[in-house]
Amino acid sequence: MKLCSENVPATLHLHLNIDIKASNYWANRKYFTMKSILILLFFMSFTNAFAQLFIDKNGMTIINGTILSVDGLALTPDNNLTLSVNLLQKSDVPISIKSKQTINKVYRFTYPVKFTGKALIGFKLTELNVNVKNNRQIAHASIESQGFTILAGSTVNNDNQVFNSFTNLTLRVITAIEVSSALPVRLIDFTANKESQTTILKWSTSLETNADRFEIEHSSDTKSWKNIGEINAVGESRETNDYQYTHTEIADGLNYYRLKMVDNDGTFAYSTIKSVTFSLPDAITIFPNPASERLQLNNVSKSKVTRVVIYDKAGQLRYENAAFPETGIELGNLAPGSYILVVNQENGRRVSRSFLKL
Repeated sequence: MKLCSENVPATLHLHLNIDIKASNYWANRKYFTMKSILILLFFMSFTNAFAQLFIDKNGMTIINGTILSVDGLALTPDNNLTLSVNLLQKSDVPISIKSKQTINKVYRFTYPVKFTGKALIGFKLTELNVNVKNNRQIAHASIESQGFTILAGSTVNNDNQVFNSFTNLTLRVITAIEVSSALPVRLIDFTANKESQTTILKWSTSLETNADRFEIEHSSDTKSWKNIGEINAVGESRETNDYQYTHTEIADGLNYYRLKMVDNDGTFAYSTIKSVTFSLPDAITIFPNPASERLQLNNVSKSKVTRVVIYDKAGQLRYENAAFPETGIELGNLAPGSYILVVNQENGRRVSRSFLKL
């Protein structure tokens, strides 16, 4: 991975195609080369960094809970975060989102990063770019040209930092923007909890201005989203309002949820993503797992499968077929690593399964 920042005198570069023959540098001091020095420098940008990352053939893995801090952007993954060759740049040139300018800090990865955890952006008052400090929310995009998602529920603290938590976010660009006139509600809580074979979604707002409705969206892979219900908003309120929705048509495996908060004029924003995992009776299973050559299905007729896709850990599509091959999915073209298999059936059921390619 390479890290760089515009208008910063010292630029730190780290490439992952390095000649280190074990994951622990300190156990291999004879490989203390210039590339090893770069790794040592990179340790300095971590909190409690020692033993908080390792490097292997798949890239650099940051252990969950470790804070990766780069020039005002801090990412704290809830799961181990593996980075291959990538470039993270910070620009002080704001961008326009919904006719408003962001703060003078915009961070861009060259390639998307699949991220679950906490993201924080620190700022100086001179970087607000006319944004009101306490009205800022984090905005992100996986493809910048296709628009940004503004996440309600971001918190601004007294240390001039704005932060929020994410689930299965495909992160390529991240910044912050004032949303006093962009969001119809101020979301203060959103939870998803399993109760028997249903998901109970609850959320609360502390402010609603010209708000119309909440659209509840569901996904099995965070790629394709379906509207599963709507609840009318109070509309105009400065008091706390509580809402609840029960989802009964759950999918086996991971179920992802988000709220689309819609204003009367059509303006909308998304909440953070929440997830719940179910194991249904007679559920589809895959084998072997880990797999090296071929992947098979159990507990489902292959003739009832209407689509099969495989995503890598960065959310990129690596395999697609209109049916599940009778002989199984050949994995020879996939690099070793973690993947998600998504199976669509003719009854509308959608199942996702994680597997490891050796």
